[in-house]
Amino acid sequence: MADAHISTPEELGSDPKPTASYSENVPNADAEKGYRIPDTAHIEHVHRRLLLKTDLAIMPLTALLYWLASLDRGNLGNARLQGLPQDILGGDPGGGLFALCSSLFYISYILCQVPANLIVKRFDPAVVIGISVFLWGVASSSQAGARNFGGELVCRLFIGVFEAGFGPAIPLYYSYFYTRAEHGKRTALFIGSAAFAGAFGGLIAYGVQSLSSPPIAHWRILFLIEGLPTCIVGLLTIWLLPNRPAQSRIYTAEEKAVIGERLGREVQVETDPAVRWAHVKGALGDWRVWVMGMIYQSLNLALGSISSFLPTIINTLTPSPARAQLLTVPPYAAAFGTMLVSAFISDHLAVRGPLVALLLLVSGFGFMMLLIDHTHFSVRYGGTFLACMGTYTGVPLMMSWCAANYGSETKRAVALALMIGFGQCFSVVASFIWPTTDSPFYRKGFILCMTWSFFGAALAALLSTHFRLTNLARDRREGRPEKGATPQTGTLADKAPGFRYMW
Repeated sequence: MADAHISTPEELGSDPKPTASYSENVPNADAEKGYRIPDTAHIEHVHRRLLLKTDLAIMPLTALLYWLASLDRGNLGNARLQGLPQDILGGDPGGGLFALCSSLFYISYILCQVPANLIVKRFDPAVVIGISVFLWGVASSSQAGARNFGGELVCRLFIGVFEAGFGPAIPLYYSYFYTRAEHGKRTALFIGSAAFAGAFGGLIAYGVQSLSSPPIAHWRILFLIEGLPTCIVGLLTIWLLPNRPAQSRIYTAEEKAVIGERLGREVQVETDPAVRWAHVKGALGDWRVWVMGMIYQSLNLALGSISSFLPTIINTLTPSPARAQLLTVPPYAAAFGTMLVSAFISDHLAVRGPLVALLLLVSGFGFMMLLIDHTHFSVRYGGTFLACMGTYTGVPLMMSWCAANYGSETKRAVALALMIGFGQCFSVVASFIWPTTDSPFYRKGFILCMTWSFFGAALAALLSTHFRLTNLARDRREGRPEKGATPQTGTLADKAPGFRYMW
């Protein structure tokens, strides 16, 4: 794509009001070249091309990475139907060993998220993310060689450790390039690849299951097919993924200036990658971060259940494991479509909380339908659609909501990691609420998912109201934010005058 051109005053036919120079907005600027930010109207004219350039450089690759992560994270559920418990878990009649394997991923993932996000903040994000992807690919592929319960457990542990340097980092990484109103739909495309992975993972598992007389067990082939490509893509990521805009080779100096001006309308563009420890403390002590974590818990109880146990749940509706794998595809596809539509609406309205509340209600009603007698195929299968649509769609909106509301890069990094980590504690819980002894009704799992979905909906509505009222109070105290003024969020985070929360 040709570089976006920013016209000179002579080309514009007028003398645009001078604003901050390129060197004042973007680090490592060449001030002698005299680049100046043109007026806002002209920036809006050129920024669409710049946005497309950014999207092409970032979105396909990061969506592919999350697609691979979701395959590597969720294929344990498919492997369960392909003989893994019988081969290395001693049959696992109660399902307890499988639950431990599933949950250990989340334990290491949760514990490593805050330090991993601070590393992404401090160092080149493309390098940190690429190395993380490569190493979790190695751990995922290694599951094919597991000979006993301990071997599988170690592999799952390290998948969690290395994915912690990727999952929470991407919403933070997007905030280096996109405004808050552009964040939701892109996070939805990113997370949407997980729903697509669920559908595609079911197709892969169905294909592997159909192999007759393979040289090794079906589940070992599955781990290799889905793990080895991750290693290759991880190495390519180090080279292909742009670093921060100011250090990226894909932008001209003029384009870097435009990115700095656009982001500067909402937050201060930070030139120092150092961690601000006062903001780390501020995020840890901010009750709203923890409430967001509780909302995210309600999503993750359902998400953890769906990603690991949807094939098992659907297998109660049909006697054929292969058909059960195939029937997982439509609910994931529906979730992907709902996710994109909801994200576009949310970005257009610049609203997050009310939509999150609505989606959690949809998820809760889906689990309510699954409580019906398991002989009612249509009703219960329809419930899997609502559960997937509400759960998967709510996740990217929560990530974008959190990324929008904490001002500085450091507080944003810690808040995202805390919300995601605290929320995913319930992904661990999800591993233990579907024991095989509850088959075929699984009432415990469905009741807990339904209850927490409704609870999360209530919290989202209340927190959204709080942010809205806080904005109104600041308007009364400070007046409406001055157009074009940059809140000093680098120093004051979300406490900066002129900063307003997205509700």
